[in-house]
Amino acid sequence: MAINLDEHIQNRKSFIIADKTYSLVMNDTFSKHVATVDLSISKLQKEIDDVDKETADDMSLEEQQAFIFGKFDEAAKIACDFFDEVLSDGEGQRIYHYYGEDSQALAYIIGQLNEESSNIVKNNRQQRRQKYTSNKRR
Repeated sequence: MAINLDEHIQNRKSFIIADKTYSLVMNDTFSKHVATVDLSISKLQKEIDDVDKETADDMSLEEQQAFIFGKFDEAAKIACDFFDEVLSDGEGQRIYHYYGEDSQALAYIIGQLNEESSNIVKNNRQQRRQKYTSNKRR
């Protein structure tokens, strides 16, 4: 009797994003990619948050707007490029428009994908640990 190891590998998940269902393989490549994008967007948010009052006071209103708007545009581009690469070309803009051109919504989705990817790794590690722990008890 053959042991079906395929039943034990649960690295494919389905997600509904912008009213469309996607099936994604949560493998090492995906995990690295989504973590990198999540960190990039978080870094942009930190750059916005780190502009202190003194720096802002030295900037004109137009310069402040250009800085902030540029960061939002940069975050949206990073997120759209990610969705284009992971889902298919054009999906980034479709999703961005679906959520009312809200880069924060895209960042949230990417964060959730990153969390789910991390959970799969944790669950697999936990299952292996439980298997070895139960073998030691015998």
